[in-house]
Amino acid sequence: MSARRPHILKRAMTVGLCWVAVTGCATALEREARCLASLTHEFLSAYHEIRRLEHEWRAEMQARQEGWFRRNRSSPRFHPVPIAGAWSPEWYEPPLTEREERAFAKLAEAKARYRDTMTWYGLVYERFRTRLEEDQLLSEIQTVLFTNPAIIFYPIVRWNIRSVLWDGIDPDADTDPVTRFCRTRLAALSRVVADDPVTWAR
Repeated sequence: MSARRPHILKRAMTVGLCWVAVTGCATALEREARCLASLTHEFLSAYHEIRRLEHEWRAEMQARQEGWFRRNRSSPRFHPVPIAGAWSPEWYEPPLTEREERAFAKLAEAKARYRDTMTWYGLVYERFRTRLEEDQLLSEIQTVLFTNPAIIFYPIVRWNIRSVLWDGIDPDADTDPVTRFCRTRLAALSRVVADDPVTWAR
């Protein structure tokens, strides 16, 4: 019995370390899922507004081109296909209308205003997707290894999987931009909910 004791203690410690690792991953996955969910409404609103403004700008651009075509197609100088010596750039690039300029300005302003939202949503989405992939792989490996003595190799396998998935990046480091962003954002949301719990409960 005493001869087996070190082996039992070693296995118990290994299982304990694996459990800590798994719990940490689950906590990070939950944090990033909440962070992504908190960004989704803003992202969809920004996405639909940008699409609407882009559609309006393209409609104005098409109207300008069609109007120019109608005005000039009866002219003897008009050639739908440019031929040598018979056209100049202004014939094929009608000047911008005021409506088109306003539509383009609104689109550019919206893209600038929502740039951070679109960028962070993309980064958090990719982080969450990678976390899910890591969690699925580790769950499958745990199912196999936790039922036999090969469990002692789990930390090595986990390290190898993380090295491949994260390409040398530590997603749990305090200096990681996505981790820092999500922690800051969720902390700010928690303060907002705490200040006005009635509104958020509706």
